[in-house]
Order: sequence, then structure tokens, then C-alpha cells
Amino acid sequence: MDRTGEKAIMPKGSNLIQQNYITKEGLDIVNKHISLFKQFIQSQMVEGIDYGYIVNKEGKPISEKPILFKSGAEKLAMLFSFSPVYEIDKFEDWDKGIFRYEVKCSLISRKTGEIIAEGHGIAHSKEKKYRSEKVDPFDLPNTLLKMAKKRAFVDAILLATGGSFFFTQDLEDNVETYQEDSITDAQIKKISVLVKELGWSEEEFKQWLKKVAQVESRRELKKSQASRVIEYLQNKLNQKKQS
Repeated sequence: MDRTGEKAIMPKGSNLIQQNYITKEGLDIVNKHISLFKQFIQSQMVEGIDYGYIVNKEGKPISEKPILFKSGAEKLAMLFSFSPVYEIDKFEDWDKGIFRYEVKCSLISRKTGEIIAEGHGIAHSKEKKYRSEKVDPFDLPNTLLKMAKKRAFVDAILLATGGSFFFTQDLEDNVETYQEDSITDAQIKKISVLVKELGWSEEEFKQWLKKVAQVESRRELKKSQASRVIEYLQNKLNQKKQS
């Protein structure tokens, strides 16, 4: 996975802390920010959907911090009132099947219109995960562009919010090394039952699943993802029964 140039930069004019010394007031602000951030993670973000761990063959996490997923980054963008704006630099050679996309994501404050942070993401067809015969070459450019935009967006969110205290950037190389088990038949059946009891149509569920897990169907979920989806749906059903 190519990460060249993906370092997020803080633009001039940002209203974040710019002094080169520490004050008690500044320390109090940071502590309050961290405390509220933790509360938001615990109350509004779902492990396995908004963030999660990659485990090795022994079942142990390969990173100390969880990985922030796109759906989690979107929740943080809503919390901080950020709107993403993308700039795309691309190279496309359809004859040779070589594609490369570099994306810059600028986060704009909806309150002030100011650029708060910029993140960068790159995706290209030479990455190991995209050299598989299973990848449709006609879908590859769109897939790569989406991946580059996601990487840039998450990169910018982590910088702008101070989210690196709690999360890390995605680790696709390690995902390839440590493949998770796929969803089980029992999990598929359980999800179908919960969706029906919630009164969702299949199309409504697919749209929700695509938004939170970036997959087209339940069969594309990994086992740990499916567990979190089941947990979320069960909690939602319990709330419905209590109301």
C-alpha cells in the first residue's frame, strides 16, 4: 500500500493552538476535549462498524489503538461540523490497466468557512489487494478512487479532531496478512431475523449496511463485523419493544 505524501498538514490561519508554550487554560481545554471525545466514542460509536481492531492468527490485536473506519470518521465530521472538499489527481492507462489516484481532502468548518485541516490519500492498481483476478478491471478505477478518498478523509479527520489519541489510520497491508473469518451461516440467519423483526425492507437494510460497513451484502461481512451488526440490530430492536 502506497502512503507516499499522505502526511496531513495544518494550514496557516488555523485557529487551533499556535503558542509554543503551555498554559493552565490550554491544558484544561485539552483535558476537557479528550474527556468529551471519550464520551462520544462510548455513547455514539459502535465497535466493528465505526472502528475496530485487526487481529493476528492468535486472535491478538496487531495495533494498540483501534482503526477508525469511514463511518466513524463521518460521525466525527458531523460532531465537529466539518464538510469535506476533495481535490483529485489521477493517472489512468486503460490499455495497460494501470490506475493511480491521489486525493487531498480539505475539512471546512461549517461555522466559519475556514479550512481546519488537510489529509492525503493514495490508491493505485499495483497494490496487492487489487492485483487479484477477482477484481473486475472495469470497476477498478471507481474502487481505487473511493479508497483514496476514504484514506484522505480519515487522515484529515484524525488530524483535525485530535483523534490520533484514540485511533490509528487504516492498515490494509496487515488486513491482507491476517485474514478474518467470513460471516457464518448462523450469523446470516440471525441478521435476517432481526431485520424482519425491525420491519426493515431488504433494500433499506442494504443501504444501511453499505453506509456503515462499506459492503454490498451481509455475505461480505467478516465474522467480527457481523457480530457487531447483530449487537447493534438487537439493541435497536430492544429499544423498539420498550418504546
